Amino acid sequence: MFDRLEILSEDPTQTEAIAAVLGSFCLGGELLALRGGLGAGKTCFVRGLASGLGVEPTEIASPTFVLCAIHQGERLDLAHMDAWRIASPDELETIGFDELRARDDMVVAVEWPERLGAAIGTPTVLVELSQGAPVSGGSASSLRHIALSARAEFIAALRQRLARDPCRTCGRPTLVGAPTAPFCSGRCRLADLGAWFEGRHRILGGDDDPE
Repeated sequence: MFDRLEILSEDPTQTEAIAAVLGSFCLGGELLALRGGLGAGKTCFVRGLASGLGVEPTEIASPTFVLCAIHQGERLDLAHMDAWRIASPDELETIGFDELRARDDMVVAVEWPERLGAAIGTPTVLVELSQGAPVSGGSASSLRHIALSARAEFIAALRQRLARDPCRTCGRPTLVGAPTAPFCSGRCRLADLGAWFEGRHRILGGDDDPE
């Protein structure tokens, strides 16, 4: 049974950190399908994924003109594929897609998987990226909504690994790489700042220290 995990990333650094955790879960043989429009952050996500696999992140760029780029990693190799220019699923044979999928020492990440139709099969993880709605304290241009769909047990383990200490304002867990840590969002960070202005927080010292 498949489950879904939805995350709001506040900047590219956090997107890469989330993807790196996902990469650390991969054992080899996984297929990741990355959906999202132009500028949604697909290549940024693959850069983080590469880090989790032991691939040098600076090697990752959009493979639009080469269709598929192979990167060697310390732990697992990465095949980064862009299906945008594939006219038909038959062209998959020219890049050895089936052979790449069969390797148990490699993870295959495909951007624009919808171009392949049924030929792509069932991905291990479906990654859907889109520009997030602006929130207080955040920039609409940097926010990304990330939805991950995979087996229920995989999503449960990923959710636990992504969670960090509870937000100081609302108590919800912060996410790995959150630029607003130790708060879960810019809104909670501003709420905490407002509490200082209103005198609801104070620094203990001297006669104020509890006995």
